[in-house]
Amino acid sequence: MAIEWLKGKLGIKSSHEVNLVFGPITVGVDKTTQIPPFYDNRENLRTAESRGVKPLSLKQIMNQVDPEDYKCMVLSDSPIAHQLRKGNLLRIKEEKDDGSVILQFCSIFGMYDYEQIPSFPCPLDEPMFTGVAIHRYESEGNSLILDEVVKAHQPTGKNRHPQNIIHSETILWSDSKGILQKQSNHPLFKPR
Repeated sequence: MAIEWLKGKLGIKSSHEVNLVFGPITVGVDKTTQIPPFYDNRENLRTAESRGVKPLSLKQIMNQVDPEDYKCMVLSDSPIAHQLRKGNLLRIKEEKDDGSVILQFCSIFGMYDYEQIPSFPCPLDEPMFTGVAIHRYESEGNSLILDEVVKAHQPTGKNRHPQNIIHSETILWSDSKGILQKQSNHPLFKPR
């Protein structure tokens, strides 16, 4: 017990923890929990850039999308601009008074949080993303933000929509200039 306390004071990780590195952020995760697939963020961004996709910071993304969509976004660092699943997926869990945000790893549709990976503060100016999916959820005529969808989804215990929720999405990818483009308009997807 005293050794674990001393390790904590010195910043030494427990032997039961593994570090996941996402951009400039290190998140400690208990080794005994099942971790969803995790991809090397920096490698994803290097690969994306070599393919003509400019990595964006959260601030750059927020400047290009409607503020109403912040709580409906799933951010991706996929190196392949048309495959969200090839990258890490995160959603904004909380907005802080100082303008910063807390991110949470989540499922592709944003309706399930990977709570075994702790949420973490995200620097707004660090390029860490290549695309964003803006999800529209509706139940009984009311729009839902991802927090509400996560809560509605929990009782089902499965990664699918509860039956009374309707879903649609808009997927945007960064181009070589850092401008978010709908997949149908993105230069990488235009017929040659």
